[in-house]
Amino acid sequence: MNLRRARTQDWVMGGLGALLVASLFLGWYRPCPTGDCGAGPAASGWEAFAVIDVVLLAAGLVAVVALVLTLAQRTPAVPLALTSTGTFLALAAAICAMVRLIFVPGLAGAGQSTETVRLLGAWLGTGAAVGLLAAMLASIRDERTPAPPRSVEEQARGVRTLPLSSGGATGDPGPRRAS
Repeated sequence: MNLRRARTQDWVMGGLGALLVASLFLGWYRPCPTGDCGAGPAASGWEAFAVIDVVLLAAGLVAVVALVLTLAQRTPAVPLALTSTGTFLALAAAICAMVRLIFVPGLAGAGQSTETVRLLGAWLGTGAAVGLLAAMLASIRDERTPAPPRSVEEQARGVRTLPLSSGGATGDPGPRRAS
């Protein structure tokens, strides 16, 4: 595994994928039955969603696996293919997270007139999903892998030395002009 193979967008993609998965364990929503929103249990992403949590988990895991494959593979073909197909999953995750940030789901056990507030997990999850989509799009846009750093000896072998011209009549007169 070579850590120099990953580009900046690959590291961002992997980090945002891990953040998206971690945000599912944080509190996303809290019901406020009497207007006191500081008390009461918070619903995590796992508890608040039925299917969206699986989409968010899959998008985050695809990003982390794509980073690991980028570090492990010698060619960018396999990670690029996974990232390309994972972009559609990241798009679905970003849309679902934004919709659930705008339209708060009804929580089980809360009354009809209960207000529900968004907590840190909702904001982190939505930001990570949108950022993950942007990082995946940037990653598939640039197919290059970073070149490994060359040693001084390898760089010196690549330099071509040209002979100096004497500048006198005995030297090469240079290219001839057609008359």
